[in-house]
Amino acid sequence: MIYYLSNFFIGACVASHANLVFNRLQIDNYQLILSRSYCFACKKQLRFWDTLPIISYLYLRGKCHYCQTKISAEHLLIELIGGFSFVLLDFSKINSYFLAILLFFLLIISLFDYFEQEFPIYLLFCPLLALIGKRLLFPLKLDSLSLLNFLPMIIAFGLMIKKEKLGEGDLLIYLLLVGFFSAQSANLIMLLACILCLVVFPITKKKSHQALPFVPYIYAATILFNNYQLFQIIN
Repeated sequence: MIYYLSNFFIGACVASHANLVFNRLQIDNYQLILSRSYCFACKKQLRFWDTLPIISYLYLRGKCHYCQTKISAEHLLIELIGGFSFVLLDFSKINSYFLAILLFFLLIISLFDYFEQEFPIYLLFCPLLALIGKRLLFPLKLDSLSLLNFLPMIIAFGLMIKKEKLGEGDLLIYLLLVGFFSAQSANLIMLLACILCLVVFPITKKKSHQALPFVPYIYAATILFNNYQLFQIIN
């Protein structure tokens, strides 16, 4: 139990940092690494315990310690999702570190896609390096079944991009998932993402002409798929 709680807290910390990176890239990307965390409303530098994920939000009741400005519940939700994404990772195995890198950057990309309907392509660079490292250690097995799973999806993506129903970024993320898992697994993730999208779309009540961010659903589907796989291994 302690192991899973520790993993959950690590995931929440990683998600909190991903949220910070997203906000810093939006506001002051030149101070991304060196500057301390601060309140975006009053600019006061935050204390260490003010930055503890989940705990600080609940303790401060969703408000800044200094100016009492309300902190969006989205921060808490992001940290909870991050905790859930890491809870079953086995950090005694190197493969989990590659997955952690993928999940970290997928979260940042999801935030960009959700709020901006686009994301900087350079955010795919680190996951690509992680993929190369993973496949140098664990080569991907290719066979005729993999091609049968892969080629139809590439054609489908091409048609959707041509009709402007999907962006090139979605295709690049799909290719990353193929590399990290397999063509069949990536297809299952995309199918699950589509199902989640269909379930959530009526609830959000977006107008038909509004763009629907798809990467957050891919991210959520990746978490569910990966946790299901890890749960099967544990049991």
